[in-house]
Amino acid sequence: MKRNPSLVISWLAALLCAAAGASAQGLTHIGDPLYDFNFYVFLSDGQGGVKDEKPLHSGSQVGGSGFQASIQFTAPVPGTPPRVHGEVYSNEGGQSFWSKTLSAPTNMFPAEDVPVGGSSELLIYQTFRKDDPNGTFNMRITDLFLRGSELRGPTNNDGLFGSVVFEMRAYDSTDQRAVPFPVIDAFGSATQLYGRGMEWTMDNTGPLNVEVSAGSLFGGSVSVDLVEPYVRPINVSALEVGEFVSIEFRVITTAWDTVQFDSLMQAFGRDPLQPTTGSFLEYSGFTPVGPVFAVPEPESYALMLLGLALLAWRRLRAS
Repeated sequence: MKRNPSLVISWLAALLCAAAGASAQGLTHIGDPLYDFNFYVFLSDGQGGVKDEKPLHSGSQVGGSGFQASIQFTAPVPGTPPRVHGEVYSNEGGQSFWSKTLSAPTNMFPAEDVPVGGSSELLIYQTFRKDDPNGTFNMRITDLFLRGSELRGPTNNDGLFGSVVFEMRAYDSTDQRAVPFPVIDAFGSATQLYGRGMEWTMDNTGPLNVEVSAGSLFGGSVSVDLVEPYVRPINVSALEVGEFVSIEFRVITTAWDTVQFDSLMQAFGRDPLQPTTGSFLEYSGFTPVGPVFAVPEPESYALMLLGLALLAWRRLRAS
């Protein structure tokens, strides 16, 4: 499976916003980033599980002060929320970045090929020129949010799944002939919540500090949140003044609910209640110059969505 800048095949859950207050240049814009989004839908297999994700909608935009895309996977019932909804959003100046997927209640035991969940991905790719030998980059993730609710659930560990994944790669893009660009730094994290009422499991891979913020892993509902903002320096020390770094950052949120009876799974790449929070790239001594389209796309990205989502699900069903 190959990817290109106009159709990014998901790495399972992005961001790249330059916070105006954090930049030494006092930026009023962030150059011409590449925004790339993808939505996927998960269909019921008719046996309490899900089929492989199905690409639903994708697109891209170069430049502009901000970006927003949303999709409603199924028609809503009058007076009720959409059954499956995905949205990605990025705003210039670091005001907000988020991605969400939500699966709301429909009917119990959905038939085969009924949508029971979805996945949303936003990638933002930006290239910067180093202007100061002491230039610095920090990646800041301010929140993530997972919520599961299954008030009448039995004590088994099947039914609902949610995940939030952040991923960043920094490339030395000084030599545009050197494709793929050398990777000079990388970061990844995955937070998952799955199960049913009275028996939930939370997995967290990576350095983000998360905890159960409401409810309980042994109750009908549970919420998982980031304990504190995560700040990570990006290693750009090897670059000389006048050289270039390209940063690729994405977040992918996934949620499905095969119970579909008095149940709900939500996944957000930020706190959904605070529109001014998000994920940021703070930098000093660099100038954004554009996306630079020679984007290296390692094959290792291709099946991360399934690797982090379906693998956990199938392992549970086999146990």
